[in-house]
This record gives sequence, structure tokens and C-alpha cells, in this order.
Amino acid sequence: MRVFRTEFQVRGYELDGYGHVNHAVYLNYAEHARWQMIEEAAGGADYFKRHGVAPVIVRAEVDYREPCFLAEWIVVETTLFEFRKRVAKYRQLVKKRDSGRVAAELLMTVLVVDAGGKAVSLPADFEAMYK
Repeated sequence: MRVFRTEFQVRGYELDGYGHVNHAVYLNYAEHARWQMIEEAAGGADYFKRHGVAPVIVRAEVDYREPCFLAEWIVVETTLFEFRKRVAKYRQLVKKRDSGRVAAELLMTVLVVDAGGKAVSLPADFEAMYK
């Protein structure tokens, strides 16, 4: 599967009292990287609008490996890990750019819902965008 990379620098407001990135911020990093991936693979959020669906995270798993600190450059690598009719799972690695060390690994489970909030099948071309 294709690997999508998003790079950015740790900002001061993301730090906790210990001076490293707060645990919850890694979910924001992953969210940002997935939207960047959608932009690159499908031309942005309009992809979902065209199909009349909206993506919803139904499960988030995070394994923390080591802390990130102010001004470090981070790379989030995102891949489609598993694809089924109604569910897509992404594996995301938050890495320190300079060392390549993994700071966190995330597994995110996504489904799409229609305008009424009902889970529906993923668009027919969804999997192909990630190959």
C-alpha cells in the first residue's frame, strides 16, 4: 500500500507540564495527516461530499514509544492497513524526522455515514486511492 507522509514541527501549545507533547495531541497529529492524505489521494474533503458520506472514527488505538519535544520535526506516515466493505483501518506512525525513531503508533478505524448518520458502504473507488 501507498505511504503518505506529513511533516511538521512540534509547537509550544502542544506540550504538557513535563515539557513533552501531551498524549492527546498525537490524535490531532494523526487527524491532520489523514486529511492531508485525503487531499493528496482524492482532492480533499469534496471526495466525501461527492459520495454523500462523511468519515467517522469509531476506534482509536495509540501505543506511545517515546516523547516528542518543542521544535522537533515530526513525520506522520499513514497507510491503509485494512479495507472491508464498510470499514477502513489506517496505521499511522509518528516519527522523529531527524532520528527516524517512532514516537507513537496509531491504528485508526474509520467508517462512513450517510446524511442520516447511518453507516454505509465505503465508496467503490476508496481502496484504489491508497494503492
